[in-house]
Amino acid sequence: AYDQFRIREAVFETMQLARLGNKYFNDTEPWKTRASDPQACANTIHVSLQLCAALSILADPVIPFAAAQLRGMLNLTGVRRSVPSGDAQGFSWMDAGGPLLEVGHGIGEAVILFTKVADEQIAAQRAKLEDSGRPAAEPEDPAEAPYAPIAPEMVFDDFAKMDLRVGEIVLAEPVPKADKLLRLVVNLGFEERQILSGIATFFDPQAIVGKRVVVVANLAPRKMRGLLSEGMILMAEDRQGQLSFVESDGEPGSVVR
Repeated sequence: AYDQFRIREAVFETMQLARLGNKYFNDTEPWKTRASDPQACANTIHVSLQLCAALSILADPVIPFAAAQLRGMLNLTGVRRSVPSGDAQGFSWMDAGGPLLEVGHGIGEAVILFTKVADEQIAAQRAKLEDSGRPAAEPEDPAEAPYAPIAPEMVFDDFAKMDLRVGEIVLAEPVPKADKLLRLVVNLGFEERQILSGIATFFDPQAIVGKRVVVVANLAPRKMRGLLSEGMILMAEDRQGQLSFVESDGEPGSVVR
């Protein structure tokens, strides 16, 4: 389906595997067999984890960050983003149909991968879409503009997963044929990273060289316009939608807590 650019069909087939896995888990009732038939319970958990590992590869093209988080929970490493030729090591797309986790494989701490979207959040997004289609109103008084709503509550462990570092921008340039993207080279002290950021309409590239900013350093790499982005720059957005850097006086590589 992906080869034929039938993206909707590809996503449907991926979700169908998830549905089958969910049905299998519910039908085998491991919460009951845990006491009555431990071997059956173990079989259920084993097969379910193998399905989760397969989904962590198959879902990568459409939800890469969630797929990477799932692989982290499974301690599944060495997954390739594509199927290169030759004797490249690691799991590829073609391996997703077979066992990916060996017997005795240790898994990491499980966390909630997706949170339920509240009705209030859906209503707010619908209202925003409706407003975008209306004629522009007279400019508001900046002092009276509404603040962005607070995101759903999270626990400290969620925040602790982010590795925030001070980085110094040593190069900034536009990305060809991408009006909103800048290619940044950021010095993290121990290494330099290439980061793509959609801030080209807000900043002159030459004016931001030398700024010390805050970087999400452990974000899974992502390809954009054929370039690999290895992190994310934190920005502050005011009530008028203007962006500004979250800056620091710390040395490059400093941990932000």
